[in-house]
Amino acid sequence: MEADLVSFLWRRTGGNPAHLVEVIRFLREHELIQIRAGTASVPEPGLDLLAEVIPPSLAHVALARLEGLGEVERRLLRTASAIGHSFSRQLLDLVSNIELRPEMVNDAVRGLETQRLLVSDSLDQPGYMFRDELVRAVTYKTIPKQDREQVHRRIADALERLPSTHARRTATSLAYHRERAGQLGSAAKWYERALEVTAGLALDRETSRLARRWEHVVEQMPEGERPVGTTEARVGMLRMVAVGRQGEWAETSRLCRQLAGSVPRR
Repeated sequence: MEADLVSFLWRRTGGNPAHLVEVIRFLREHELIQIRAGTASVPEPGLDLLAEVIPPSLAHVALARLEGLGEVERRLLRTASAIGHSFSRQLLDLVSNIELRPEMVNDAVRGLETQRLLVSDSLDQPGYMFRDELVRAVTYKTIPKQDREQVHRRIADALERLPSTHARRTATSLAYHRERAGQLGSAAKWYERALEVTAGLALDRETSRLARRWEHVVEQMPEGERPVGTTEARVGMLRMVAVGRQGEWAETSRLCRQLAGSVPRR
């Protein structure tokens, strides 16, 4: 590379390898870099042009790539970003086929693979994952807020249609998507199921995290719809045991006092 180009790329990316790769990809896709006699250089008017057209940050590079997609590819990528970092093709089809024809989904997936926005996921056959988590996060933020609940509702509905043995159909995933869909009562029930699983496996940190999510969901529910009594006490007990096994004694004591006030009295 010409020395001036190297210096410019270093300043623009701060030496961040992921940012550098995305900027180089941006330059190649927009034909803003040329190779002559084995040396990469910038066509006229030179570095002033790059300073003007290259997005200023890695997030902006990701956004520029998203804006360069076709409408179907962009819509599919948004749906995928709501599912998560990785997903099975079966789940993507179930969610997307509501608004897109199967052949449109096939073409869009091939296009996203060609552009290296999605890559194969060895855990799901067939399955995919975002090559870069920042791309997924930026893509998700472009979903209009008024549409996000509907997208998560479709994902949760699709998950519930999968066989109970499917690796992606977990209580935690269903709780997350029902919560994002604004279906708080259903989310609370799925968090309760997830808690039973993680507590049974002695996954204390995850049990504590899920209990906090359950409490957060319940606090947002109307007063008359909140689960109380035995359910509240059981969730409190699972969290207290999990926190205690992690050695957080002050928090365990606080939860014990809180639990004493929630246990139904006969």
